[in-house]
Amino acid sequence: MVTSISRSIYILICALAFVGTTLRAQTIQVEAPQEVEQGRPFSVTYAIRDLKEDVSPIPPKYEGLELLYGPTRNESSNVSITNGRVVSSSYVAFTYTFLATNRGSFTISGFKLARPSGEPISAPAHKLTVLASTSGAKNMSRMSRGYLYRTVVPRTSVYVQEALPVSYKIYSSTSFGVLDAKAPTYDGFISQKVEDTGRTPILREDYQGTSYQTAEIIREVLFPQRAGSLTLPSSEITIQIPMELEGDPFLGSMIERKLVTSPVAINVKPLPEAGKPDDFSGAVGKFIVNAELSSQSARTNEALTLRYRIQGVGNLKIAKLPNLEFARELEVYDPSDETEQTSDGTTVRATRIIEYSIIPRHTGRYTLPKLTFSYFDPTSKSYKRVATEEMSIRVAQGKHIESNTPVVRSSTIEDDTTPYGLTNKTGASEIKGLSFVSSWQYPASYIGLMVLFVAILMLIRKRIALRADVLGYSASRANAVANKRLRLAKQYLDKNQNSQFYEELLRALWGYMGDKLRLPTSELSRSNVREHLEHHSVEPELIDAWCATLDEAEFARFAPNASSDAPKQLYQRAVEAITKVETSKKLTGK
Repeated sequence: MVTSISRSIYILICALAFVGTTLRAQTIQVEAPQEVEQGRPFSVTYAIRDLKEDVSPIPPKYEGLELLYGPTRNESSNVSITNGRVVSSSYVAFTYTFLATNRGSFTISGFKLARPSGEPISAPAHKLTVLASTSGAKNMSRMSRGYLYRTVVPRTSVYVQEALPVSYKIYSSTSFGVLDAKAPTYDGFISQKVEDTGRTPILREDYQGTSYQTAEIIREVLFPQRAGSLTLPSSEITIQIPMELEGDPFLGSMIERKLVTSPVAINVKPLPEAGKPDDFSGAVGKFIVNAELSSQSARTNEALTLRYRIQGVGNLKIAKLPNLEFARELEVYDPSDETEQTSDGTTVRATRIIEYSIIPRHTGRYTLPKLTFSYFDPTSKSYKRVATEEMSIRVAQGKHIESNTPVVRSSTIEDDTTPYGLTNKTGASEIKGLSFVSSWQYPASYIGLMVLFVAILMLIRKRIALRADVLGYSASRANAVANKRLRLAKQYLDKNQNSQFYEELLRALWGYMGDKLRLPTSELSRSNVREHLEHHSVEPELIDAWCATLDEAEFARFAPNASSDAPKQLYQRAVEAITKVETSKKLTGK
């Protein structure tokens, strides 16, 4: 009985010893100093022994301190054999490196180890005191505080659509490297990026009495879209800096730091209602306009190019343009409208080109509409209007078949004159050509002249009818007009003027189909052309060839091919496409 009780007590003691060992193994030990100097980095290590499962750290809270880096993980294990007995142990530690930037008492708490088998293991809180720094620590403190990330704007009050330059700039007292920069996301602004040259210059600048190395990380120009109070949000940057204090255990190592800009409030003023013109374009800045005409003299059915150009400082992409009214005798195609804007970080320079293709259908003198452009000038705080000069064109008759109206003239033969063909010789007289009159050719020539007269009369009437019907006349002249445009495109091609070449080639392709199919400009589209060609039972291969040539020409206009032979090959395909459609029996009705 005593032996049984002794055995039970022995087992209980062993169990308690095992439990005690297990509980000790689940306790996190904190290794950290009680006192640190201001500006001096220090380490806090969380260690746990004999842990049999994988764990992941939950970082602590460290209000009032700055985390330089961490955690770093360190693991070790040991196996020993004593008198045939195998004993194993393991050790896992997680180390954080902090920087004490301010004096006072601080608490680091909340570190935990998450494990898959149960609740996380918590570490006890650690309190420490930050003391006044020595001279060496003062240098480190000054170095640690020598990094700023600022949002720089020239002013905080602007008008709606007024350009606002913004620069996100880093200030550093030491050398640094940029690891990552997150551009802010704007609400209420349109951004015009500055072209990245791939190089960011580092300059020396004094700020608040301290000399820094500075670099502009992000540069852009913003255009506020609504009135009121808008905010430039924070931007975050991650940099790499050296730890250069002599005698420091981190000598020669690099650490990462995150810097965040402070939000900046912008007061956006509405545009004044007083003096706002009815045709206000919505643009804000300073602008000029001009107009260019390819020629002031033209012929009917020959294309002209009218180009309006708006230039200045501001956002032209949002500007609304007035509707221009052209004379009814001028056939005007839908204009091309292209805007190019560039920014140097302080302003946005913009150029907008509106180009019309005009084909006069009747002779005469026509005045072209002026382009009037109104905008708001934030410098003078007033609305201004600019306009192009008035231009006109004189249209002469183009090539056509001239018709001559027969004129009947009568002549009187005087008695004392000798009629032509008679002789005064004695004896028999003879009229010259009498044998021709008496032959069969004489009545046949009368019949031939009458047939020719009727044919000319019918042709004249047809021409008059065609000219009354502009679309019908254009259809009859489609091939001639297209050939003239192709010849002009070939001249541009020979001079290596590729931009003008592609424009004239597109006019030839579109203009031919518009004239041939009698489609007004407003209905001239790729789908309508295909539908009309299929309605005329034109071969699908010809339709696909024309569409493919048109697509290639439009693509090449905005993305030119580097090959010098590409424009020549495109020109040849365009000629073939127009020629095949023109000779198609389905379309010509032959």
